[in-house]
Amino acid sequence: MGAFSGIAQDGPARKTRPLALAEELVTRGCSFIEKGIWDEAEKEFRKALKMAADYPEAYNNLGLALLYDGRPAEACEALQEAVRRFPGWHAAEANLALALQQLDRNEEAVNYFRASLAHKTQQPQVYLSLGDALTALGKLDEALAAYNNALDNLPNYALAHLRRGATYARRGKINEAEQALTRANQLDSSNPEANALLGAIAARRGNLKAAKDWFAHVTSDPAPVAAERGRKRITLLETSAKKGLEALKAAHPAPRPLAECYFDLALALIKAGNDNEALGMFQRAAQHNPEAAAPQLFIAYFSALQGNASAAKVAFDGALALEPENGAVVEQLGYVALGMGMTKEAEAQFKKAQAMGRTLPAEVMQAEHA
Repeated sequence: MGAFSGIAQDGPARKTRPLALAEELVTRGCSFIEKGIWDEAEKEFRKALKMAADYPEAYNNLGLALLYDGRPAEACEALQEAVRRFPGWHAAEANLALALQQLDRNEEAVNYFRASLAHKTQQPQVYLSLGDALTALGKLDEALAAYNNALDNLPNYALAHLRRGATYARRGKINEAEQALTRANQLDSSNPEANALLGAIAARRGNLKAAKDWFAHVTSDPAPVAAERGRKRITLLETSAKKGLEALKAAHPAPRPLAECYFDLALALIKAGNDNEALGMFQRAAQHNPEAAAPQLFIAYFSALQGNASAAKVAFDGALALEPENGAVVEQLGYVALGMGMTKEAEAQFKKAQAMGRTLPAEVMQAEHA
């Protein structure tokens, strides 16, 4: 809630000093406020007012005690008296605005917040509360200006960054919202609203994994609406997708082996002119079915054409191990060796290929001795 000036003080508009005992009672009442003992604080302030009916600090602090005790209507009466008896006191005006805000009298609250700021400009908390009242009235541009003023006074004010981000989000300015909320999270990573809104933004961008991570950081109970709604929506999508996937799998009970799928995809990529992608698919086919020679052969030929003789040799050797009587593979190993300048090995492979019935071009022998 953030009430203002809960400590007894002289104040700029005091005409006369109260009785010393009345001051002591107010000081004691303020100590009870600091301890969160609202009823005892109220008693002390009322005692002080019986002794000094024109003591504005007693009215202000009585209003604070009532406000903290969840009695904004009674707080409003006490604070109005403080403002009447102590005109121009910025703290009493701000506290009265808070009480009016709790009573959903936001138009009046805005007027008192602005009056307080007119009497003292350096009040980031008052700017924040002004922004909240303007937001409740749907005046988002004015609210954003108030939050910006709060940050001008206190650049690392996490709540102001949060409110600024939430306002941008309501206006549909997602990039600006994300930037402000990220800063709020950096300053206070435990704030559930910042985490919830960042999760909602991640979901809007289609990154559901990041959204779930943000929502997982929201541990407050109850959780912000954005987190609860986002979690439910993602769960609904995941549940639906799982059911759809299971139904689709049931409709195709006997899939082909992965190696065959990769091989067929590689052939389709060749037809489409995507040789590089085809090579990758042949490599996957070979991994999933190391007993098939065809993928190895495609890998070998593509590697040779790409100038990677070492890879071509490995692939041809792999294919030959699977089909040891394949003279065409032996011949290709001869060409690979020849391309690598390994003349003796090339000659041995070519002779072996001829013995297996392969007819070699005349230029092969010329190339061997070139």
